[in-house]
Amino acid sequence: SEILLSFIGACFVVHPHVSQSVFELWAILKDANRDSKLPPGVLQKVLQRLAGPCVTSFVRFSRFDSPHADDRAELVQLRSALQDILVDMYCIAATLGEVNSVMGLLLGHLERAESSKDAVGMEVVWFAFSGIAEVLADEPTIPDAYAGVVQSVCRFSAGTEEQIITGSTLLRNCGPHFEKHLQAHLAPAVQWLVGMVARVPVETSEAVLELCGYAGKLLLPHVEEFLKVVVQVAPSVSAEVDASLHGALVGITRSLPAEQAVLAFAKICEGASAALASGVDIAGEAGRS
Repeated sequence: SEILLSFIGACFVVHPHVSQSVFELWAILKDANRDSKLPPGVLQKVLQRLAGPCVTSFVRFSRFDSPHADDRAELVQLRSALQDILVDMYCIAATLGEVNSVMGLLLGHLERAESSKDAVGMEVVWFAFSGIAEVLADEPTIPDAYAGVVQSVCRFSAGTEEQIITGSTLLRNCGPHFEKHLQAHLAPAVQWLVGMVARVPVETSEAVLELCGYAGKLLLPHVEEFLKVVVQVAPSVSAEVDASLHGALVGITRSLPAEQAVLAFAKICEGASAALASGVDIAGEAGRS
């Protein structure tokens, strides 16, 4: 069995086409474990031996600068498939009490990528954490590793559009946990997203709306600062993005007492009221929006 596990581990890192086939092992093991078809101890041994090669394979072959993909569409499809199966591996680890070992492997790759200023490497690990966060949406807690992951996103100041989108998606998928477990990182996360609206308007504004929907009341001390930024960017973004940003502001202020909430809502709408008062050109697309 040791020879077989060593061989499978090597297959993970040979080539993405080989890796994708071997990745399917986790889905098979997940189903077999669910149906109680595995002898005791086997699944834990397999996880301990193969989790490392699996994560290394994912990080190597899912990079956007991977030399192994023939075209972009093929790479995107491969990333999605490997992410799904990586989530299966995480779910297996959760049933065995091995979550911290899987989180540690991913976090190690993230820390090495950040320390070497490898933005592409950071993005691919965010992508992995994002997929796992999605299945944790209804769980009462999220692994402690996510605090460090969120902080790495908030430290990210320059990169490509796809890297910002992945960071935004990760923060959005962590949304249900910002009210409690990730509360200390809520304000920096929203500030980072708002700061990226000018570069990637739709995904960042939707993530802001999502976070404020879950934990907006915790952002009341920052509402004035947020409002100023929204007023500044509103004229240069689409109606869809503007609606998301103003909706996020409403999400922050809705927990106020009724009288204060009305005043806050009026202040939020001041920008739109000023535009209407000064006259809006309905002949243009912006005016019609």
